Amino acid sequence: MNKKEVFESFKSRIEEIVNHYDEVEEIKFYALLKNGTRFNFDFDIARFEMAKKKEVNSVVNGVCDIIAALATIAMLAISTIQNSLSTQMILETLTYSFFILFSVMSSIYHLFSVNHQRTSRVLLLVRQFILNVTIFLLTATVVKATSDSVLLTLTFLLLSVLSLFLSLLATKGGLKAGNIIISIIGLVLVFSNQDLYIVFISLSLIINGLLNAIFDSDKTKIAGTIKTTSLFYLLSILFFFLFFEHLLIAL
Repeated sequence: MNKKEVFESFKSRIEEIVNHYDEVEEIKFYALLKNGTRFNFDFDIARFEMAKKKEVNSVVNGVCDIIAALATIAMLAISTIQNSLSTQMILETLTYSFFILFSVMSSIYHLFSVNHQRTSRVLLLVRQFILNVTIFLLTATVVKATSDSVLLTLTFLLLSVLSLFLSLLATKGGLKAGNIIISIIGLVLVFSNQDLYIVFISLSLIINGLLNAIFDSDKTKIAGTIKTTSLFYLLSILFFFLFFEHLLIAL
């Protein structure tokens, strides 16, 4: 068999593989030409299916965050109608507004996280910045409505700044440390006031912070799809809303 016949046989095998692509499990192909040109083709069914699953998961998480943003807008509208524009209301409005920004940024991040690594990294840092501002506003608003303690407000400010600083280091360890600080914020909040809704807000922050600090992102999902980050931060803002609704009813 001469060289031409060898490559004719190779061509027929390639055509057979293409015709039976649904049955292909793995392909590894490498060719080097005399002029230095290289050809590489790798296919692994497990990696291919995983990439498809991640893409679907990203879309699902994006939709969840959009729903969270819409729900927050509804809460903001109700609260604005029910309250006059006091310092308390300004803080409350800012908290809802930043949570909307966080939800939208999370949605964009999830949509870009699979196929746009560099872009998603930048979006992640912007998202972390908005998240820490949101958490500070949330805790400061709760403090204003309860004890109005300047010391406690400054404590939450310092912890939020520390969490932001660690997150902006843009390292895996920095992000995990930032999440631990978020858990500490939740812990300080629950010790400052034992109101039922504040306890729920605190637990949402503590659990989410610890999950993201201990486990990798792919392991912090419900049913392998929805990230706990999206769920627990939505729960924290929901309990925040219910807390102020409870205060209004008490008045």
